[in-house]
Amino acid sequence: MLSFSKGRVVTMEGENSVINQGNVLVRDGMIDAVWSSSSSVPLTADLTNVPVIETNGTIYPGLIDLHNHMHYNHIPLWDFRSSPLGFSEISRRWLHQSWSMGR
Repeated sequence: MLSFSKGRVVTMEGENSVINQGNVLVRDGMIDAVWSSSSSVPLTADLTNVPVIETNGTIYPGLIDLHNHMHYNHIPLWDFRSSPLGFSEISRRWLHQSWSMGR
């Protein structure tokens, strides 16, 4: 499986190693090529029938974001006002549960 992403690429090779108009080719889950749009496509990169993902953002090849807030990113926010317990009781129970799990 191939994927081809376009955007600002931070290569992690050095402190100022950023390709403002860059490309990342991923083949079978591995980074296959990284290059600037102003340079030619690497010879090993066959882009025939590969879908292009215009990220309009910054790409960090190989970096996996393990810090996630499910309630911000995926789960709709819960309206505490609709709970019969109220915000302070829910917070107290959540903190108690979190503290108990850490022991």
